[in-house]
Amino acid sequence: MANIKLKRIESALFIISCLIIAWGFIGLILKPITVTLFWGVGIALLLLTLFVLATATKILGFWKSISTMLVLLLIIMSAWILNNYRGWPFGMVYYHDILGWHLLKVVWVVPLFWTLIATNALLLTKPNKTIKDPKVLFAWSFDSAIMVMLYSILIEPLTSQLGLSTWSVQGQVLGVPFTVFLGWFIVAFIASVAAITILKLWAIAKAPLSWHMPTVMMAVHALLLVLVIKANITLLIFFNLIAIVYFAYKIYKQKKVNIHESLNPSFE
Repeated sequence: MANIKLKRIESALFIISCLIIAWGFIGLILKPITVTLFWGVGIALLLLTLFVLATATKILGFWKSISTMLVLLLIIMSAWILNNYRGWPFGMVYYHDILGWHLLKVVWVVPLFWTLIATNALLLTKPNKTIKDPKVLFAWSFDSAIMVMLYSILIEPLTSQLGLSTWSVQGQVLGVPFTVFLGWFIVAFIASVAAITILKLWAIAKAPLSWHMPTVMMAVHALLLVLVIKANITLLIFFNLIAIVYFAYKIYKQKKVNIHESLNPSFE
């Protein structure tokens, strides 16, 4: 009964997430790229957080899921606070008030966004079986950190080009220095190791990953693709096309797994 209720909640949040993305498409089509286009980002992120939490709950259980997100949020928020006072690990960057209010010099949506990315990365790279081998756990953390770093290559230049952030020292990638990407790998790796080790995530696997998550991620990248085309940021068009193909493959793969598990329910 609880599983059926959880599936309904996840499905409802999946539909809401798709509607939010559709709303973004309408805004991009009807409006020019101005500051007003980003006023609803905070609300959208909060609703997407609920969707990610519901998706993670199916795999890890509710308390493991919310604890995982809190551990990731704490480490990412700490990294941003350190960065704003010391200029490390990301580099000196200022996010403008367009995205909302600041907490300890950190725009509140920034650590929330990266927590969602880090949670998705952990779920997408999670081994299918319960394996406590340190090599496997290291590879899981490494893969998760690589995925977060790849998102930083997409997101950091995008926010810079759209005027949402300003770097004190102009870098090589559309105005963003290479150090920020290395910084994101280090922070994501530490956060992943902490979450996996402290919460023992390898021991929990209530269900396989649903195809809903890669579907939402593919839709987000389709939205970003329209945005970068409209903003004429050619380099980021390439990154989004690759991401769309990757998540289309993940949807296909996860649907096959979900069908197999529904016919042969033996998932740990």
